[in-house]
Order: sequence, then C-alpha cells, then structure tokens
Amino acid sequence: MRLLKFKIIALLLIIFSYNSCKNEINQNEYCTPTEQYNYRTFFNYIPKDIKIYFNLNNAIKASEKQNKPILIIFTGLTCKSTKEIDWQIIKKSGKEEYIKNNFIISLLIVDDRTKLKNIDTNNTKTKTVGNCYSNMQLNKYNSNTQPLYCIVDNKLNDLTPPIGYTNDSEIFKSFIAYGIKNSKKNNQI
Repeated sequence: MRLLKFKIIALLLIIFSYNSCKNEINQNEYCTPTEQYNYRTFFNYIPKDIKIYFNLNNAIKASEKQNKPILIIFTGLTCKSTKEIDWQIIKKSGKEEYIKNNFIISLLIVDDRTKLKNIDTNNTKTKTVGNCYSNMQLNKYNSNTQPLYCIVDNKLNDLTPPIGYTNDSEIFKSFIAYGIKNSKKNNQI
C-alpha cells in the first residue's frame, strides 16, 4: 500500500512540475508519407477490433470527428522487444476496452523508412516518416526512447506529461485517468 501511494505521489509530482512544450507543429502537413503500408501486420498482438492510426494526420482528423483525445505511442518496427512491450502495459492495466472506447490510438513508428511527400530541402535529415516522428518525439518530448506514451488533444496540446516504459499498471492507470480528466476539462470529450 505504501508503494502504491509513493507511485501515485511520484506521478502527481511529475504532472504538476511539467511544463508543456513550446515547439509548434504544423499538424496539417506533418509526416505525410508518399504511400501507405499495412502496418497492422507488424502489430498483430493488438486486438483486431481496436482501430489504430499509423498516420498522425489521420489520427487528428478522427479526434476532431469523434471528439476524443489521442493516445500517441511512439514505437518502432525493427526492435522486437519495443514492439511487444508498447501494448503489454495496456493489457496489464486492464484498460484495453476503456482506451479503445475513449481514445484515438496512434502508433507513430520512429524507424519507418517510407519517404515523405514534401521533403523540406532545408532539413535534409528528415526524409522519411520515421525521421519525422523521431524528430517530433525528440523536439517535443526531449526523448528518443520507445515506447513513449503521450495524450494530446486534436491540436497536439499535451493533456498530461508523457511517460516512458513502465510495467507498473497503477502508474499507467493514473496516466490514462489524468489524460481523460484534462480532456474533459478542455471540453475534448
């Protein structure tokens, strides 16, 4: 019981000391790939009845239409352990159905080699969708580790501080609850 209280207090301290990101993101043209792949085959451990968006623009549109916050999970294709642990905490927390019904879920693949439609010639490092999502994760969240979980509104404003890998389901439940609470405060839901 003491450990649970400590974890909740630690999460609350992180939340209250959090400063939202000052980097603006052009969400209308962010990371638009030249072609679409069926990434779902790479993530076959996620139940088929859960809609996953692998394109941030599509997730934003769905968020606007359904009036739900977006749960972004930064992940990768090439690291098998990252690929499987990104969903394990959701299953372990018992929140899979809740997340399915209350969030738009977007898996952003930081090692996706799909070429971008509009490459900025001033920024020669960002040539692929993965580079774009990796840069977003690094610039907005000062992190380059996966998985990273973020809850944002449809304007990409953070509703809670992001959290990285954890196998503590109570911390993850608190993260989800805080994201929904802030979403309701902002009239997202």
